[in-house]
Amino acid sequence: MLKYSLILTLLASVLMADDVEYKGNIGVEASYYSHDIPNKRSSVSALHIEAEWKKSFENAQFVVKVKGVLDSDDKERRYVDFNDLYYKYKFEDSDLQLGRSTRFWGALEFYNHTDVFNTKDRLDDPFDYDSKIGAWNVAYTKYFGDDELSVIVKVHEEKQRIQDPKSVYNYFPLPYDDDLLTQESRNRPSFFLKYSGTSEDIQLDYSFIYENGYDEQRYMSVVEGNLRQNAYLVNKLLGFATLVSGSTIYKTELSYTFSSDDKVSDYAQIGVGLSLTTLSMEVMSFLRGRLLSLAKTFFTSSITPAPLLSMVGNTA
Repeated sequence: MLKYSLILTLLASVLMADDVEYKGNIGVEASYYSHDIPNKRSSVSALHIEAEWKKSFENAQFVVKVKGVLDSDDKERRYVDFNDLYYKYKFEDSDLQLGRSTRFWGALEFYNHTDVFNTKDRLDDPFDYDSKIGAWNVAYTKYFGDDELSVIVKVHEEKQRIQDPKSVYNYFPLPYDDDLLTQESRNRPSFFLKYSGTSEDIQLDYSFIYENGYDEQRYMSVVEGNLRQNAYLVNKLLGFATLVSGSTIYKTELSYTFSSDDKVSDYAQIGVGLSLTTLSMEVMSFLRGRLLSLAKTFFTSSITPAPLLSMVGNTA
């Protein structure tokens, strides 16, 4: 109760302040799934609301981002959450951030196994990897020109709710209990040390991260007939980079995890990507030309049906 009272008080102070930047959107989700799975809904309809407020001071900034979902059928998907609610103070060559926030780490376009800071929001689209649950943390960042060094302490491990049993996205064979099991306390801090830099000689951006804390990945166990998630402690080394060479963009992500849980072995992950910007432009130009040519041919043949006109003329 105290946490929510504090959130509402801070939000009210932002809304009533002068010179507040605001943006937001309202969307409607409507989907239909063709399946033969018993006791599963075939359609989804929900209202999505997102809003963001920013209040800037002389050397500081206060940010609030709220997300709300109202599903017509799934009671689990009726909620409001503050994924970002933080205060950032800027010093001469560093800054200090306090509160709840989401972070995005990685270089690849689809799935980022180096994006380990936040827990995935499975009440939203399970295939939207950018949908996350905000994490309470304290972060201090020191800047060295274009490079930066961050020390981040996440102070609480978030539980992960899922959609109700009639949803096609709920594929668990047993009932699910979202009460998270942790190797130590849920308030055991997770520590992150992150260095990001750029190369002056080549177009290279890179980041290295060390984590000591709870892994973003979890495993399931059966407790009194219910499935529950288990969060375990790890030491993790991460890195990702983007290199631009001419019209080609090279991307890579690397990670190695040292697990302290006997049920989870150490593991490594690697991802690579390649983008050919010039080739992509040439392909798009070619496809655009072909589509225009087809459209012109279709349009011409549609408005000049000469054989039909001739036939009508002969019958007259």
